[in-house]
Amino acid sequence: MGAAHPATAKFSVLVATVTSFLVGLVIALVLIIARKQYPNLFSNSTEVKQLVYSLTVTLGINIVINSIQPTLSGVAIGAGWQAYVAYVNVGCYYFFGIPLGLGLGYAADMGVSVLLLISYMDID
Repeated sequence: MGAAHPATAKFSVLVATVTSFLVGLVIALVLIIARKQYPNLFSNSTEVKQLVYSLTVTLGINIVINSIQPTLSGVAIGAGWQAYVAYVNVGCYYFFGIPLGLGLGYAADMGVSVLLLISYMDID
């Protein structure tokens, strides 16, 4: 697509990224609006429901970020940068995401909320 028409390719990337962002945003907003109702589908425990309710905003942020990242990775792979994408994915997950998540989750006693927020680095 972009071989002879770089402006068209740039526009396609922009449309795909904005569309992915908007889809993620809509899903996140639906979850945030229904945060009192949807935990009932999965558990009867009041402790679990309270935890899900308190983590819903963090989950919404995670969904929005996770909706954009695969689109941009796909663009980079389509551009022939497979090796760079693989290095970035491995680096973000193993050298940044896991240590940061463990450090903040356990050492800083932030618990599961920080682990959920950092899990957006869990790349395919």
